Amino acid sequence: MDIVSRNCNGDGIWEEPNYIQCSTHYCEEPNYSQCISTKHYCRENVDRFNTKWSMKKPKTQVTLFCTGEYVGNVSRHCNGIRIWDRPNYRQCISISIQYLQEQTARLVSGGSEYNRVTIILEDLQNITRDHTGLRSGDLLASSGKNHQTWEELKDEGSSGATSLVNAETEYNKAFNQVIDGEFSVVVVKNNVVMEVGKNSLDEITVPDRLKTSDSWIADSATEIKLKTNICSSKRIHTNCSIARYKYLEVQSFGGSYDVNSIIADFTITGRSCLNFSLIIIFGHLLGNFSGPFCGFWNFTALNTLNGAWSSFGSRVMNSTDSYTICEYNHTTNFAVLMSPGLTICQK
Repeated sequence: MDIVSRNCNGDGIWEEPNYIQCSTHYCEEPNYSQCISTKHYCRENVDRFNTKWSMKKPKTQVTLFCTGEYVGNVSRHCNGIRIWDRPNYRQCISISIQYLQEQTARLVSGGSEYNRVTIILEDLQNITRDHTGLRSGDLLASSGKNHQTWEELKDEGSSGATSLVNAETEYNKAFNQVIDGEFSVVVVKNNVVMEVGKNSLDEITVPDRLKTSDSWIADSATEIKLKTNICSSKRIHTNCSIARYKYLEVQSFGGSYDVNSIIADFTITGRSCLNFSLIIIFGHLLGNFSGPFCGFWNFTALNTLNGAWSSFGSRVMNSTDSYTICEYNHTTNFAVLMSPGLTICQK
């Protein structure tokens, strides 16, 4: 069977059919699908990660390989009104981050030593320092400069807190499995400070502002305090990481809430402290907010993909226009969530 062809030109007009390939009296008819002028296409575009998107018909989904030192695929949709939707980089992971994930898996499985843990923590800091190049599939650098990255995750119906906070928790677990003695390692970058170690002080306060000169830590009012004398033994193993997040909108509890503090991750390992209360002072990131509640990220929340915010086991002790004091009866990842657009009444 021979085939007759026909070209749709750039003006959206069908040209004359081409019967050259027809050597018999019968030819299969060409595909007369809709002929659309290229002026109605999504225009050629280069996004902020230098991925080139060629001109495409409306309602077309495009998938490309991730560019640069990244593995995986990035996708983008040319919508029905000739506008490119935001690229989806959730499947793009840097080769360096992928390597750290493999090293972490080796640590958790037991094949590790202290030096390797230290290298991993330092590498995590170095890789995420230039956060303008991170994709949303990476461990997110979530300062204000990455508003667009947060938006990518929010559009997907997922919380941007999940990736980085969960990864930090895994690093902390791995670290405490392989260290002995009382000491700590502090890793600092422009939006994350992570302090991991063991101690037996009467009172633990994080972050230790004497160990870093970063202005965002010094200027932040957020502080975690745990008195060890409420535990059955003074010697407890602790680790802590603190991460700063912005622009994370959370739909929960029948209304709209924003995270209005840094996110603080505090974990106690070992069995010596089973009954305690954790006091956290959260400095507010923005004003004109009200209705604070002390939340934590529950990774195993029912009917969710990556978890959800919860207020279980927490209470607001005091709140002003600049800070909120929370009390928790457990350790995990904490933040203050508030309703925007209203003025706080002092309590």
